[in-house]
Amino acid sequence: MSEELKSKLTEMQEKERNALVVRRISKQMEDIAYQQKEISDRQREEAMMQSHIANEMRIQAEKQRQNAENAEKHAVEAFEVAEEQRAIAQERQLQAEYAKSVADTLGYVALARSLSSLSQTQYQAKNFDLAALMAYAAYTFTTRYKGNLYLPEVYNALAMNSHAVSVWNEHKGGISRVVASSSEKNIFYTVSKYGEVIRWHMDDQKLISSNLLFRDSSFDFRDIFIDSDQTVYALSFDGRLVIISPNDNYSVMTFPGTGKGFQYLLPFPGNMLVGVSDTGLSFFSRIEQVMGRSVAFLHSVSAVGKKQKDYLLFCHDGYLVRMKENGSLTEERLPINIHVTACAWSDSLGMMALGTSNGTILLMDNQYRVVKSLIGHRSAITQLAFEGNHLFSSSYDLHLKMWDEKQNPIDLITASDWIYCFCMKDVNSILMGDESGALSQVVISPFQMANRIKQSLSRDFTQKEWNTYMGVNVPFESFKP
Repeated sequence: MSEELKSKLTEMQEKERNALVVRRISKQMEDIAYQQKEISDRQREEAMMQSHIANEMRIQAEKQRQNAENAEKHAVEAFEVAEEQRAIAQERQLQAEYAKSVADTLGYVALARSLSSLSQTQYQAKNFDLAALMAYAAYTFTTRYKGNLYLPEVYNALAMNSHAVSVWNEHKGGISRVVASSSEKNIFYTVSKYGEVIRWHMDDQKLISSNLLFRDSSFDFRDIFIDSDQTVYALSFDGRLVIISPNDNYSVMTFPGTGKGFQYLLPFPGNMLVGVSDTGLSFFSRIEQVMGRSVAFLHSVSAVGKKQKDYLLFCHDGYLVRMKENGSLTEERLPINIHVTACAWSDSLGMMALGTSNGTILLMDNQYRVVKSLIGHRSAITQLAFEGNHLFSSSYDLHLKMWDEKQNPIDLITASDWIYCFCMKDVNSILMGDESGALSQVVISPFQMANRIKQSLSRDFTQKEWNTYMGVNVPFESFKP
């Protein structure tokens, strides 16, 4: 029994010792846990502190970024303001330069006009050297400052000093038509009311030769056609047709059946010629040399024009007969009742000019609606022609005029007698025939006239002349070539 108790006591003591060890271990583990907790708390506090510091740094960085953006925005705004101020300054500078340029332009253009007027005065006073210098100076300033060379003062001064008009008196009767050869350069033909046919050979501004091909005062020539082989067909008022071969032999035929008063000779497809009288048409074959059919009109023909491929025959009382290239005829009425004496059509402008018996020129569109009336002539218009954007007109009032793009008239020449006809010699000059029998060549190019004047200058302005006519503020320059 005692042994059993001892054993239990020993066991209990052992268990107590084990429990004590366990308690000690648990206590140690608890202590370690508390220590770990304290460490964890400290780490958590440090992490929170680091997070707070990081948040503060982020806030500071955001503020710095915003400050940087604001600074950049202010810099951009300042740059834009500076650019705007610079642009305003440049614009004001350009405006000032433009204002000065306009003032200079107006001043020099006005000076050119003044010099042109003075040039004409000096020319009339026979001070030809000074007049030429003034005209060329006016041309120089006008072209340099993009003025209008066709202003009457400037143009007339150039024409006067360049001797723009040359005259030849080979005809005894009034020149009724002047035409250019279609196949030979610088060859022209004229016919007169005295029954004359003259062949002219011209080179630039000079007459090389003139040959009288036919003269018979019983003929009254009104029109002429030159074939490609240089055969000449001259139409007389009484319907007789003189045919002059290239070897100068001639024959005479007569248009039948259409009365008298033949004024126009028209080339027609199929090597035909059409003679137009006051009251009808007659056809002639150039190949067979025979007369063909005739067509009578109810209305008297007063003018003939051509619009593209159609011939337009203007009759009294506002009637118009259109003749197509196939020979068909149609009659219509113009929107207004006018007595047409001349006609010209421009394909490039899509416009027709009609000259009237009272000197008015009507510009019409493709539908014969009046676009504008040109007032400048005082008598019946005898011929009209478009050349580029310019319209040329002649009249019984002795004037040959050129109308510019704004329909302002310039007198190219004032003849001594009625002007019947003209022909564009080239883009720079016109040939004109009048009742006296004079053939006149008129230079119409301001550039060519100015070149003529420049080549003829014998001296420059003296400094005194320059100061007097130009002014001391205009820099002196030499014009003599």
